Amino acid sequence: MNKKKSAVVPLLLTLLVGVMGGGVYQVVRLYNQPMAESLTLPTVESKTVALPAVQANAGLQAATSTAKPEGVCGNTGTMMLLFTGADYSKGVWPLGADSVRLIKVDFDKERVVVVSFPRDLVIDASGGAPENQGDQRLGVTYYYEQLATEGDDKAKILAGTQVIATELLENFAVQPEHYFTLQFNSLEDLFAAVGDVEIDNPTAFTSDYGVIFPQGKQTLTPELAAEFVRTSEPNYEEGRLARQDLFLKALKAKVLSAGIIPQVPALLEQFDEVITTDLSPSQLVSLACMVDKVKDNKIDYYQILGDKLVTPGADLALLPKTDEIKKYLDQVYKTK
Repeated sequence: MNKKKSAVVPLLLTLLVGVMGGGVYQVVRLYNQPMAESLTLPTVESKTVALPAVQANAGLQAATSTAKPEGVCGNTGTMMLLFTGADYSKGVWPLGADSVRLIKVDFDKERVVVVSFPRDLVIDASGGAPENQGDQRLGVTYYYEQLATEGDDKAKILAGTQVIATELLENFAVQPEHYFTLQFNSLEDLFAAVGDVEIDNPTAFTSDYGVIFPQGKQTLTPELAAEFVRTSEPNYEEGRLARQDLFLKALKAKVLSAGIIPQVPALLEQFDEVITTDLSPSQLVSLACMVDKVKDNKIDYYQILGDKLVTPGADLALLPKTDEIKKYLDQVYKTK
């Protein structure tokens, strides 16, 4: 497999919904319908990680309620949100989901836990596509499921997201409740909408395509930002995920302080074709409120990597130690 496969940044909440709030609240609060179909997952009660139950209003309907809101941003309980991202702009095989992250949002504790699953993690696939039977790399199953699905782009993206969610449940006993999927033909276009971002790079390195990133504080243009989060070198998956987390923190600060809020309606319309989610506009507003309030030291990032969780396989594949991964996920998702 080509180590220069492009990778979309884990935008999750702070990239798009993190800029929502303030003046647009009164506009979008009236819209409570999901923007796409919900996930349909098998019942695997014996495998499900025991997480705190979501309260009745944790579906974020409180965003439009006239009653006094409870909890943070009018919500209580927790939400498990699957973020899936793909960037096909480089066209390097194998295509698929470059970013798979399962995010637990705890409204009561004002805490967010983000777990990254490597695209090359080998799982027991359950997708309908013939190629998605037996063992398959997690990210690649997304691509094959899209190919096997009829309909428009939204239907294909939903199918790919659906198979990722099903595999996480059946292999590792974690169950997404909602999803937010981004599929781009040009990652730079999205970064251009946000503008330049300042980062503090801990170690100098040269990317897959020969771009030199010095150590220390520097400003990333949209083009440099895309290369920063895509590159597999140095340190392949571990390094790539660490760089994405670093950029994500800087991006959160930028979108919450750069006066982007008035541009939100135009941004949503501009990127509608690449966004597929079962969240409603009012839910996005409530999550944005949460992102604005949660402190950086209460956003925890974890990765399914390391000798305790995976074993290196052929052609950069990662073979899971399934029981250990389940224990690890149970531990990190417990609210501190």
